[in-house]
Order: sequence, then C-alpha cells, then structure tokens
Amino acid sequence: MTAAQGHHRDDIEVRLAEPSEFPEVADLLVRAYTSSFHNTDQYIERLRGIASWVPDYQIWVAAERGKILGAVLTPSPGFVAEPDVGEDGQTQPAHPDELEFHMIGVDPAARGRGIAALLVAKTIQVARERGISRIGIHSGPQMTGAHAMYRRLGFVRRPERETLVVDGGQRLLVFTYDIPDSDRPPLESDGPSPALAVNEAPSHDNAIHQDQGEIR
Repeated sequence: MTAAQGHHRDDIEVRLAEPSEFPEVADLLVRAYTSSFHNTDQYIERLRGIASWVPDYQIWVAAERGKILGAVLTPSPGFVAEPDVGEDGQTQPAHPDELEFHMIGVDPAARGRGIAALLVAKTIQVARERGISRIGIHSGPQMTGAHAMYRRLGFVRRPERETLVVDGGQRLLVFTYDIPDSDRPPLESDGPSPALAVNEAPSHDNAIHQDQGEIR
C-alpha cells in the first residue's frame, strides 16, 4: 500500500480549522501526545500554543459530524522555513523541493480508524497542488508504531539527514515519500492503521513525536 491508496470516506471531512477551533485542536494534540509517552512541560506549551503557528502554517483537521478527530500542519503557501538547529548546534538545512508536515495527531479515542492516513493524504494533496513531488516528516526514535505505519504507506527512512538533536539528546529520524504521478488525493487507508500524533514544532523550533497511535 502506498500513501495514496485507499477508499473514499464520505463520513470524515479533512478541512482547514477555523480559528475558533484552535483551542480544541490544541487540547486534542495534548491528549494524543501525553496518552502514551512523557513530554516536557515546555513541549506541551508548544502544543497549546498552536494558534501562534498561523499564518506561517495551515492547520488541517479531520472531522466527523463536526467532531475533530485529528489534525496536521503544513507550511502555508510561500512560507520558507529557516534551517533547524539542534541542541548540539548542528544545523539541518531546509529542503525547498519537499513539503514537510508537522504535528500530525489523532485523538486517542479515534485511533485505529485510518484517520492518520487521511491526514497524510491531505499533505499529498497540498504538495501536488504546489507542484511538489515529495513530503517528509521528522520522528522521535521511540515512536516505532508510527514508523511502521510510514513504511507501510511507502515512506523511506533517510538516515543521512538525521542530524537534528532535540529533547535532551533525542536524535530525530527522517522519513520521506516520493509522490507517484498516479496518486490521487484525497486518499485514505484501506484498513485500520495506527492513529498518529506527531509532536513537532515549526521549522525554527522542530521537535517531533510518535507512538503506536501518535507521531512526533
């Protein structure tokens, strides 16, 4: 299965979040990231401050009958991220030919429904509309469930780019996905997949987290 395979879902809508929904999205991300792993108070504050990432980033949500089940951030059109700098001073350059999504998260109560794959599909759609043929994500090394989902969707790990060190010495993994010409957004999983909760910060303050139902 590739990241763009799946069947149509009429029950779940993936759309831009309304400003009035930002607090709800922040609460969802906090639940997603704290349900299985420890996070620092500083990182949780970043999650709660999601509204401050706009307008540099767009906040997309997966909603069912008005209830938000998951969210993901993509850079806004025209936004150019600054290079990331890790705790060790190592600089990780930006990749202008790649769309890096951030903070993909699914409410713990909605895991196993393919919501994460729907959100990945949205990033594919955003990238294609901008003429970008690759998407990418940073991921915490302990988030093995999310890594398995990425691989199942066709992502490839890029060890040569894993230079970013955050969260007290944690070296983040990098996964990328080259979008085939045949991929047609929007798409979703053809079966239950681990719901993600990526715990990342924007390019200038990057930190990502994942687990069996979360990604960081």
